[in-house]
Parts: sequence; structure tokens; C-alpha cells
Amino acid sequence: MRPKVTGMATRTQILETSLQLFLEKGCKNVTMDDIASENGMSKRTLYELFKDKSSLLEESIVTLHERKMEVINQFLTNHENILQMLLESIDNGDEKILDTHYNFMMEIKKYYPELYQKFIKTFHHHQYEMLKKVLDKGFEDGFFIKDGVNYDDVAYSLLLISGKKSEFNMLEFSKSDQRRAMSEMVLLILRGLSTPKGMQIIDNHIKNKLK
Repeated sequence: MRPKVTGMATRTQILETSLQLFLEKGCKNVTMDDIASENGMSKRTLYELFKDKSSLLEESIVTLHERKMEVINQFLTNHENILQMLLESIDNGDEKILDTHYNFMMEIKKYYPELYQKFIKTFHHHQYEMLKKVLDKGFEDGFFIKDGVNYDDVAYSLLLISGKKSEFNMLEFSKSDQRRAMSEMVLLILRGLSTPKGMQIIDNHIKNKLK
């Protein structure tokens, strides 16, 4: 449950609280009155900090993206074995959080298309660069093959798979089936790239999942 802010909120607190409201209720349903009340301030004070709901939503989107990038960077820092990190990230994604973030961005696309277009290319670029960094690390550590592979294209392919959720949603699959199908596609790509060293890690990972 989201704790209500006591006393006058800082700008950072306002952004965090607003983001949670947008994620929980949807950006269309949340009003500036809701945000002011949740942050223990008058609407007039809120408008002194943010000129309108659109500007507050824009900064909230940035906050969400920065938070996600921090989690990814922390994950990278805490794992010496980059391939094992990838396998864990495939299996351990929180479906509820992933769905909430996806629905939030689809609502922005629908009701705030200019904001969506402003950020989506930047977000995809950051994700693409992060995937390239991970794949390059896997190659350097001897998990992935070198000859005949364009890792820029591989990073782009993985990014495309991650963006296919809307197409899966049009099919009559459960969310768990959708996620499992996407995970299997990524796993097949990684195994196809792997050296014998990498294959052993992936095969052991699969065996442990089946136990």
C-alpha cells in the first residue's frame, strides 16, 4: 500500500507519489487534485512546481525510466556471470510489475501521443545499448560465438521480441503463456549464439527448471 506523504512534500517525493498514482489508477483518471491531496499540499502549490498535468506526467515517465535503468545496472553490477544474469532475468521478471508498466505506456500512447513519441525512441535506444553491452560482455567472457554473428542485429532482434507484447495480447493466451513463449524465443536465440561453455550453462539452467 502506498504511504501518504505527511508534511510538505519535496519535488522528488511528488514525482514518486504521482508515478505510483499514475501506475495504479491510470494517467487519464488521476487529477491534479488527487496528486495535491496525496502529497499534502494545495493544488495552487502543486501548480507552482508543475505547470500542468502533462508536465508532471512527463517527469514521472522520466522517473520510471531512470528507476528501471538503475535496477538493470544494479543487476549487471551484482553478477559476474553475464549469461547466468540473463537467464535469471528471463525467469524472474515480476509479471504484475511488467504488465503495470506496459499498460501505463500504452495509456500514454493513447491519451498523450506527443509524450509517447517524445520518449519511446529514447527508451528503445537505451534498451538497445544495454542489450549490446550485455551481449558484448557475454562474447568477451567466452559464452557467445564470434564468427558470423552481427551482435548489433542480435540486440535489435531481442528488442523486437520484447516489443511484441501487444501482438500477444490480441491472441487468446494467458499472461503466463505469453511470457513463457517470449522467454522461450529469447532462450533459443541465446543458445544459438552460445559456445560449448555457454551451452553448458544454459542446459544446466533448463534442467534445474524442469526439476
